[in-house]
Amino acid sequence: MEIIEEKPIPLVKVKKILEDRYLQGKVNLFQRKAYEHSKKFSKIDEESTDKLIEELKEFNKKINRKLREEDIVKIAEILPQNIDELRAVLVQGGINIKKEEAEEIINIVRKYV
Repeated sequence: MEIIEEKPIPLVKVKKILEDRYLQGKVNLFQRKAYEHSKKFSKIDEESTDKLIEELKEFNKKINRKLREEDIVKIAEILPQNIDELRAVLVQGGINIKKEEAEEIINIVRKYV
């Protein structure tokens, strides 16, 4: 097996992919555990997740692309509700954003929760 491309995808999309495989009876133990995890921790539906990600990408353009795609997907998965939660998400990527930018991200997220 060879990795051709890596791209971060939100947990709700993982859930959909694994659900299709699960219903076809084509999952191994690892995939079944991942599917159960995705069912438990997916917080919003796929359509809302897509809209949230697009809105975060547009905002990211305004702030000179400070956020990586991985950060945007992680925000859409975790749905931070305050600045401290957002900063905890962004600390992994070494992202430092202004308080005003963080507040705007939180406001965007709150529209989808």
